[in-house]
Amino acid sequence: MRPYVFAGGSHVGMLCLLASVAHGYRPRAVVHADIGVKRTAEDLGLLTLPSTRQLKGWDAHGLLLSVHLREIVKPDVLRLFYHAINLHPCLPKYPGPDPIQRLLAAGDKEANVAAHRMEELVDAGEIVEQLSLELPDSPMTPADVYLWLYPLYVDVALRVLRSFLG
Repeated sequence: MRPYVFAGGSHVGMLCLLASVAHGYRPRAVVHADIGVKRTAEDLGLLTLPSTRQLKGWDAHGLLLSVHLREIVKPDVLRLFYHAINLHPCLPKYPGPDPIQRLLAAGDKEANVAAHRMEELVDAGEIVEQLSLELPDSPMTPADVYLWLYPLYVDVALRVLRSFLG
């Protein structure tokens, strides 16, 4: 299996990191966007880095998997990887920041988690995997929507790992 680097933050980053390790995908390093992902990685005995910029000078890796990193990965860092994949909610309809808020403001009921190739233009890469669901008709907050999407994030992350790493 090729080595990979996990990069992420928030609860969904922790969930995807834990799921990946539980399924045998142990990253060479974890770039953390917050203390929760950092502590989770440290508890698992993984190397932690505060920014993808610290990957400069490393040998090429098979995969960079990003889940709520909240950092735009620079092109010179992207080139270190055979594949750089980001998980994003509501693509391709709502690229960029605050996709869930925009989904709710538009009254949309279909939400998804998409895995797309990371390119210089943010959130514009080819979608390589996605799962969707229909939201309930009851009033929802962004936090409610994320709770519905968490299982999809984990499923999409594991599909990406299986597809790109075996």
